[in-house]
Amino acid sequence: MKRKLVFIFSLMLALGLVYFNTSKKVHVAEFYPVNYTVEEATKIADTVVIGTIKKVGEPTWNSPNGKKPSKDSPNMKLIFKPTIVEVSEYLKNPQKKKNITIINPGGTVGRDTMILKGVPTFEEGQKVVLFLLDNIDPGDGVKKSDVVWCFRIDENGKAINLRKNEQMLLSELKEKVNNSLN
Repeated sequence: MKRKLVFIFSLMLALGLVYFNTSKKVHVAEFYPVNYTVEEATKIADTVVIGTIKKVGEPTWNSPNGKKPSKDSPNMKLIFKPTIVEVSEYLKNPQKKKNITIINPGGTVGRDTMILKGVPTFEEGQKVVLFLLDNIDPGDGVKKSDVVWCFRIDENGKAINLRKNEQMLLSELKEKVNNSLN
């Protein structure tokens, strides 16, 4: 629980620093997420899925109307791309949903660009293993999942974690997740 709170606090701090000065057009923040082990990420995550990035939506602000929040808005200001993941397998917390929507931070809306270094970005067609916090509402009124940890799956069946430069076979990753659940 403590590591989950550290992750959420770190993300909020990074996003807050991005918007400390809102007069700039390009907002860049370094984000130093906690480097979890597979076992830790499994315990923190509400859901773990294997899937394919189906659609990366257009960047939008996290306000109810999708427009830039005012400087005095009490909500965290975030540009994100709603991203649809087609789930092929649930490894933790199985659900009937075939598609889930995740928050993919960053992008450009109008003259404002947000870049969060250290936060994974996704492209359509990528195969991924995602460790998710469920039911995050970034302010647009639609429930989404936030990515705590992720692996990309290459064409050879290797799961690659870019933050830690860690690689293993997808079967090994699945085994580690399953062992963490027991």
